[in-house]
Amino acid sequence: MSTPIISVIIPTLNEVRELSEAVRRARANPEVGEVIVVDGGSGDGTPELAAQLNCRLLTSRPSRGGQMRLGAVQARGEVVMLLHADTWLPADAGRALTRCLEDEAVVAGGFFKDFRDPTWFMRGSRARCALRLRLGRRILACGRWAGWPWRMRRSRLRPGASKSSA
Repeated sequence: MSTPIISVIIPTLNEVRELSEAVRRARANPEVGEVIVVDGGSGDGTPELAAQLNCRLLTSRPSRGGQMRLGAVQARGEVVMLLHADTWLPADAGRALTRCLEDEAVVAGGFFKDFRDPTWFMRGSRARCALRLRLGRRILACGRWAGWPWRMRRSRLRPGASKSSA
């Protein structure tokens, strides 16, 4: 299997302070072929910054789920990674993701949260993720990453498709 191209989708609403670093770190992954910023009506210069960073810029109503869906539908890559603007990916994230997708049974997944400056509330969130993995098998983790991106193999699971119709 050749290395699939990853499309990174970043929903934004007034994220001018966070966007540059998120984009820089995403692009440090050679597997990332495009970064799409879907802005929900920012008033702080986020769309202008996205354009300066050479991201594909889409606009929509403010709705994180709707913004991510719009970006996924417009993505050109075989793999879609949904990423929040305050999330930093390490430079080996793309390689770890594509390694997971070598297993034909894997069509989607997520990663443990690893916060930069965690509060006790954030540590609790990470603990809940670990508990769901161990007790409920609700999260498939292929590595320890900063953030919590999800991904899907577009060739096998189309947006809006159920597992049985993919």
